[in-house]
Amino acid sequence: MSFLVEYDSQPVKFLKKQEKKISKRILDKIDELFKDTEIPQGSTAIVGEHVVYRV
Repeated sequence: MSFLVEYDSQPVKFLKKQEKKISKRILDKIDELFKDTEIPQGSTAIVGEHVVYRV
């Protein structure tokens, strides 16, 4: 089963302002969260949405 990771505009803006090295480290860590499972431990289901989670 494939899934889509969408970023809100605020985190995208934040990542663009950071040094490339820091942005890459953050995005690599997010990729690590999804390596083993598509719903990482500690994620929260969004109320009113079907199969949508906040990490």
